[in-house]
Amino acid sequence: QESRGPPRSGTTVGAIVPESTPEPASPASPRPAETYPGLTFGSQDAVPNGIEAFVADQVVDAKMHRRWLCIGSCCFLIVVSVVVPVVIVVLGGEPSERPLVPTAVPSEFPTTIPTLSPTTDRLKSVIEDLSSVSGTDVFLDLASPQYRAALYVSDDDELALPVGSARFVQRYLLAVFYFALGGDNWVQCGRNDPNCGGDPDDTTWLLGSGSECTWLGVACNGSGEVRQIFFPRVRGNGLVGEFPYEVSLLSRLETLILQSNFIHGTIPTFLGALTNLKSLVLLNNRFFGSIPSEIFTGASQLQVLHLGDNSLNGTIPAELSNLQLDDVRFERNSLTGTVPIGVGSIPGLRIVELQENQLTGPLPIEFFNNPSITRLRLNDNEFTGRLPESIGQMRDVEDLRLQFNNLEGTLPAELFTLPTLTTLDLESCNLVGGLSEDFYLLNGTIRNLVLSNNGFTGPIPQAFDLLTSLNSLILHGNDLSGTISTILCQEKGEQFSDLRNLTAPVSVTCSCCDLQAR
Repeated sequence: QESRGPPRSGTTVGAIVPESTPEPASPASPRPAETYPGLTFGSQDAVPNGIEAFVADQVVDAKMHRRWLCIGSCCFLIVVSVVVPVVIVVLGGEPSERPLVPTAVPSEFPTTIPTLSPTTDRLKSVIEDLSSVSGTDVFLDLASPQYRAALYVSDDDELALPVGSARFVQRYLLAVFYFALGGDNWVQCGRNDPNCGGDPDDTTWLLGSGSECTWLGVACNGSGEVRQIFFPRVRGNGLVGEFPYEVSLLSRLETLILQSNFIHGTIPTFLGALTNLKSLVLLNNRFFGSIPSEIFTGASQLQVLHLGDNSLNGTIPAELSNLQLDDVRFERNSLTGTVPIGVGSIPGLRIVELQENQLTGPLPIEFFNNPSITRLRLNDNEFTGRLPESIGQMRDVEDLRLQFNNLEGTLPAELFTLPTLTTLDLESCNLVGGLSEDFYLLNGTIRNLVLSNNGFTGPIPQAFDLLTSLNSLILHGNDLSGTISTILCQEKGEQFSDLRNLTAPVSVTCSCCDLQAR
């Protein structure tokens, strides 16, 4: 039979082992006492025709035996001469001596086992030190921002700072920020832009031996600690990815401005660890989820908070009222619920932009009681109620936009006493009543007056003729009557100081207006 053992690496599966030659059967009768080389005989009486015949038969058998042995030996030598060199080449030959032909079926295990061990002693020391900063698991992934940053401070950073020093760690943290947000593909000052867009005031990230405090957008305090990351491009710098945890370890950071990029994920709660943070500007990115209240518990010094133009949902955190905010903007998200009590009455609050959300409840009166507010945009929500008489306390307001809300009632007389008002937009607010001649009190400041698509009735007030700074006067979609004077028409023009936009309902006589029904 064929002899087949279990297949082994480097051998040919299914090779046939040569058969051994069978021994001749022994006679059943007793053998003579004489012996011959290689033969054993029984007694002479037991063999027909005598010993000669027996010997002759045994000689023939012996010749046949030797012939089979010879044939078997030759076959064995042929097999050995073919198989052994193949085995030697497969198992022991030089790689260059055998062709790299792929196998028909992939092997179950890789031919070489990858190693995650650092390639240099310094890198090993670097990773051991930085494990206390970022943990150990992140360094098992050779493509992680943390591993790439460790490789930078270990082998690529021309400063080659002492492992564990404060600047060494700071450059590592910034390098993680760089790799996590796609630094090599930034519009300006990534490693692929060594000239940093030709701007002599900034240097490229991660290149050269200069201070990290000169990298684009980075500024440091007198001790060389990073206090600001601010990319000045209005259209963004092409940052893509999720915020790395290591940003929260820049403990002296006061300003983080990253508007108009492609940063995604939820707004991380670890930003609350930045206890010195005063300005957080993440508008026009791709954040989603709710606004984490934990940020405001830790980053209690926040003054500027811009989270607009993302995909945020949920409610406005009540903890916001504990901050000393100067500027808060959550515009164009999907926020719901009411504005928490206390937010509108923050002392020193100047700018509020909550427009284009799904906020509900009564119009937050606190905003209208706050004399420090200069810009209040609550438009395109679902607020209800009337314009409060306390609006007259907004002595510094310049921009007031409440359009597209479910309001009611008339214009309060206090509205006309606002000395710095330049833009007033009340379109589609369900307001009624006549238009007062007190509009003349806004002369010298008002530039944009939008009252369209309400229920205003009565004649066009002559007070509009006195508003010499008007750029837009939008009156269509009301039940007004009368005539737009030639004085207003003479103000029409295309220059910055001219009256560029003038609309009126079709029920009004006007030679220079864009007459619209609604």
